[in-house]
Amino acid sequence: MGSYRRPVQGCFDFGDRSPRTYQSDSLYFAVVPDAVAAPKIAEAAGQLRRRYDLWSRIRPTGSLHISLAAVGEYEGIPETAIALAKHIGGVVRAAPFKVTFAHASSFKGKDRRPLVLRCREGATELAGLRRLLGSALDRRIPAQSSFVP
Repeated sequence: MGSYRRPVQGCFDFGDRSPRTYQSDSLYFAVVPDAVAAPKIAEAAGQLRRRYDLWSRIRPTGSLHISLAAVGEYEGIPETAIALAKHIGGVVRAAPFKVTFAHASSFKGKDRRPLVLRCREGATELAGLRRLLGSALDRRIPAQSSFVP
């Protein structure tokens, strides 16, 4: 389970001419690399950045993750959502599996196009875990969804 705070963005109400800001907190389930893998992933990202003269920043190792299933977006995460996520995290089970990465790409159609590493091994297991989480959240996630870890 991870939490990610989106950057504050300006919203404009042309009636009073004063800018307003909003924040959104996302609560989601994610797989995170262990303490050995995270620095290796960051180093690979740095090598790709240098090799291809990429300009976007590299995420801190503590932020690296594969998003699996959204619980919701909130302005301040309510205790009920946290309790639900903890309950689901306590009951959903999957056998351990290995995840390896072999390709780098970007998400097309996004405003901010992050460079991401794509799975070589473990994609099927991640998709299965995602479906289990979706079921626990009472959301049907089709087996052939567009999820690409």
